[in-house]
Amino acid sequence: MCGYIFLKSNNKKDHLTINKEIPKIIKRGPDQTNIIKTDDKTLIHTRLSIVDLENGSQPMKAVFNNISYWILFNGEIYNHLELKEILKENYSFQTNSDTEVLLAAYINWGDKCLDKIIGMYSFVISSDFNDEIFCARDITGQKPLFYSFENQKLVISSIPIRFDQKKNISKEAIADFLINGYLTNNKSILDKVFSLDPGHSLSIKNNVLKKSKYWDIKKFLKPNQNKKYLNKIDLILEKIVNNYKNQADVPIALLLSGGIDSSLLLKYFKNKNIDCFTLDTEDEDSELNAAKSYVNKKNHKIIKSNKIDAQYFEYVYGNIFSQPFSDSSALNTAQLIRELSRNYKCAIGGDGADEIFAGYQSRIMHLGGNYLYNFEYYRRIISQYFSRIKNNYYKRKLFISGYRYPIFDLKNIKKLLKLRISSKSLFNYKSENIKTGKKERVLLEDFITYLPNNINIKLDEISMHYGVELRSPYQDRRIIEYSLSIPAVDKFNKNTSKILLRKIHSKYFKYNSYLIKKGFGMNYYNFLKRKDMEDLYKKYIKSKSKIGKLINISYMEKLLNRNYSARRWNFLCLAIWIEKNTWLA
Repeated sequence: MCGYIFLKSNNKKDHLTINKEIPKIIKRGPDQTNIIKTDDKTLIHTRLSIVDLENGSQPMKAVFNNISYWILFNGEIYNHLELKEILKENYSFQTNSDTEVLLAAYINWGDKCLDKIIGMYSFVISSDFNDEIFCARDITGQKPLFYSFENQKLVISSIPIRFDQKKNISKEAIADFLINGYLTNNKSILDKVFSLDPGHSLSIKNNVLKKSKYWDIKKFLKPNQNKKYLNKIDLILEKIVNNYKNQADVPIALLLSGGIDSSLLLKYFKNKNIDCFTLDTEDEDSELNAAKSYVNKKNHKIIKSNKIDAQYFEYVYGNIFSQPFSDSSALNTAQLIRELSRNYKCAIGGDGADEIFAGYQSRIMHLGGNYLYNFEYYRRIISQYFSRIKNNYYKRKLFISGYRYPIFDLKNIKKLLKLRISSKSLFNYKSENIKTGKKERVLLEDFITYLPNNINIKLDEISMHYGVELRSPYQDRRIIEYSLSIPAVDKFNKNTSKILLRKIHSKYFKYNSYLIKKGFGMNYYNFLKRKDMEDLYKKYIKSKSKIGKLINISYMEKLLNRNYSARRWNFLCLAIWIEKNTWLA
């Protein structure tokens, strides 16, 4: 796992200036930093060593048929050993790293290599041939890739960078954040810096950018006629976990929450001596007792949740993320990964199962009687009014749109930002363009939007901050592509989420197969009413704070007066990030 920056510019000063950005990616790769400079390119790589510790350094170069190729790569290619057996007939390998296999795959197959590789990845390849640059991102966005191209200057990186241009904060991105609590639809917090969509590649040739979708979800939505799902899922997951646990030259730990997803992974490990890490939140939502039932005491590392105070809140949302982020589960996730990082630099977790196997209980219970769902025209209109409803019961009952309700509605956003913006541009649901059933469409929206932009951003940024590679077997394309062929009606019903995984779990365990998912989320009201959090709010609601230069702070104060909901949480996370990460005077 790594951080990287690729710069192409004819201005020599740019290649000196770009070095100032290195400290921002050091945490992504604390083991090694390398810089390569050519006539018009600078390649910077910071490495977290997991595979081929001695010889896997980057930037990596290969010469094939008198053409030089350079690669910057962040991630893991889990089938690199199989690909190496195929490629070695035409390519002479110098290392045992998956990086060289990825580079050789591109040299031999071009962009078609993306149909063959299995893994989590973000990479850039530059070649002397026609001075072409090629980059790509994995299908669920586990690894980030940002790019900007302006005034003949190209930057591709693991974090948003516009190092020599006007670093304007994008108000459209702030509007997006105020709605969701994270950024969506290939936005970045910086104006004219973009996030490459998952499952897409980008080629740059003769100063022309061409974005292509190499993985299309529609291809895998054809209903599976073979209803024997359980055995197939079981076999695929077992193969994936066996693959993941053997593709590392460092010890691997398991994040064991107590839920069915991670406990199934433990079963597939078939290793009673693997260390399992569980966070004890020390409240009624703690899954510690369930986790204890799966693992022996010697290998169970129980992490006590330290008291989360305002100072820790400020640190997590202001120092860990490269863009504004507000999911409350980040606080406990950061504690768990921080403690794990003291002894491990690689771990496996169960994230992604909820999105592909319908695990969000509170959402799916209301989809069965969703009569207004098919009225496409009303969906955005309805969703804008959700955040005005204070009663949580009615919020759930009125979850008509099938999507997550916004934190701030469009009317308030326009007043806060003094911005002319349409409902369609903000409430842009990608699943609307996919012809499928209504229940499938809601599950797809979780997969297309929530998984890459919330779950994976949280996991990547936190794990990289503490120098840990976090692997997610449920996000492997082998299980994803199979699960997409399973109709939603077989994944959940009116009363039960994640039916298929629960049935597989009950085959191996006599207990806990039908526990309700709890997670690491916080109670906004109780947490925000504490004195230290009230003081933190007062600190940032002042007009002199940097956030006051971007939004109508007096109107925000009016909206948040005695409001201890997701709105205040969302505002605080945004204000803290802006204060600690921008240059606003």
